[in-house]
Amino acid sequence: MKKSKLAIIVPYRNRKKQLDRFIKHIDKFFSTKDTEYHIFVIEQSDGKPFNQGKLLNIGYSCAMHKKHSSLEEVEIRGLKQNWLWFPFAKPFRKEWNNHKCSNWEFTSFAFHDVDLLPEKDVDYSYPDHNPIHLAGYTSEYDYQLQFADYFGGVTLFTKEQYQIVNGRSNNYWGWGFEDDDLLFRCKEAGLPVDNKFFGVKNTNLFNYISFDGYNDYVKIPVTDELKKLTDNSFSVTVSLKPDTQHQVENIPYDENFVFSIPGYHCGLSYTSHRRYKADIFDSDSKSQAILTDIETEYFNHLTMVYNKEADRFTFYQNGEIVDSKKIEKLYDYTKEDFIYLGCANPDNKEYSYHFKGKISEVAIWNSALGMKEVKSLHKNNYVKSLTNNFEEYTSSKDLLLYYDFKHTVGNQVLDNSGWYNTGEIVGARKGQKIGSLGNYLYTPHRRYGGFTSQQHTKSAWAADGLNWIHPETRGNQTRFFNKVKNGLEDWHIDGLNSLKYNFLDTEELSDNTTLIQVEL
Repeated sequence: MKKSKLAIIVPYRNRKKQLDRFIKHIDKFFSTKDTEYHIFVIEQSDGKPFNQGKLLNIGYSCAMHKKHSSLEEVEIRGLKQNWLWFPFAKPFRKEWNNHKCSNWEFTSFAFHDVDLLPEKDVDYSYPDHNPIHLAGYTSEYDYQLQFADYFGGVTLFTKEQYQIVNGRSNNYWGWGFEDDDLLFRCKEAGLPVDNKFFGVKNTNLFNYISFDGYNDYVKIPVTDELKKLTDNSFSVTVSLKPDTQHQVENIPYDENFVFSIPGYHCGLSYTSHRRYKADIFDSDSKSQAILTDIETEYFNHLTMVYNKEADRFTFYQNGEIVDSKKIEKLYDYTKEDFIYLGCANPDNKEYSYHFKGKISEVAIWNSALGMKEVKSLHKNNYVKSLTNNFEEYTSSKDLLLYYDFKHTVGNQVLDNSGWYNTGEIVGARKGQKIGSLGNYLYTPHRRYGGFTSQQHTKSAWAADGLNWIHPETRGNQTRFFNKVKNGLEDWHIDGLNSLKYNFLDTEELSDNTTLIQVEL
């Protein structure tokens, strides 16, 4: 491997105990390594919301060799551009001119959270071909990957790689989505990233209804049999593939319903945190929601089961139990006139919660399916009709509604269960596909290595798993999904080449650590 000089860039504010421990730990970690390194701690010293991406860009600008303070030609996506490299770093470089590292030309950069301490198996060596995600496996999450395309914590870039993506965005204030933006830049800039398959690879023919996320839905009149559904045990299965959802900017979170009994919504949804949710309300009008982990956008088989005899509400994802809750008595859902697919309730304009994506199978039973039955339904992969028993599935006699979307007439979807619960298709499009129920997702290239997480206050979502703790996060989310991913904001002009800040002061915290105080 190519030996390099490593710059470790740490964004920082108000975490002195963590910083002190981090510096000591890094020095000890590298004491047995043949690596030349220096730590740059970039402290945001103003009252604005924390801006991790911009601080990391500042660290990069300050670590760059002084020869890069003049015009340099850089090629981005085949286009040669002349950039004036980092004029705002000149005051720091002037003060740092006599430092032992001032003439170093760093060739690789570790962008590093202060609360993550590398364990002995972490490899910071030169990232030859790919940007590297180092901190996929941390003690906070029992050394399990948080989600497939997670790109936070610690990333490793060469100088050239970071220039090609124009660094990070300077416009994510508060917590969240600057890492998603960075992975998007890597993909758009053509840097090598991994391509991982999610879902079922088996090829099959399946029919579906496609929803646009704005106005489409299927409206199912509640017959006498369906009206009694929640009085007793029942089960609901939906197979779906979500697309990237439009984020509604004037609400705190999105909940895109694929199946809904309105009122206090009983149903299945895909949230703005990319988590599937099964929800039902008890007789005290309290939500008993169960959520999956963060998921990517591929076909999923979701089943919710209410067992009245056992007073249990259980949620399954792809044949496996997500969680189960005790509910002694349900909210009265018998007053509702319609069940909806693809939205919560189209008549409630404020909270219609439309879903964007495909639904390929819907079934309702007036009994509680067992775990083995749910597993068989998932493995079935649309081969056998649910109107007949097969393998461990034995509840065909209890079907109240079954849509496989093979049978549609005009704007009507026909019910295969024999109960004539015909649905009205409003706007949604019918389709058919021969292929697999999965897709490839761009994921970061990772090196396995464990990190110890220093204790810190959570910055993501609240205890309900839906609302963000910090209001700025919602703005970051809607910006990334609605604008950046749709090409409405250009990453070529937001990053290193638009970086502006005020240098305040610098201090040497150790032989290998420089603190740089800035205002944004």
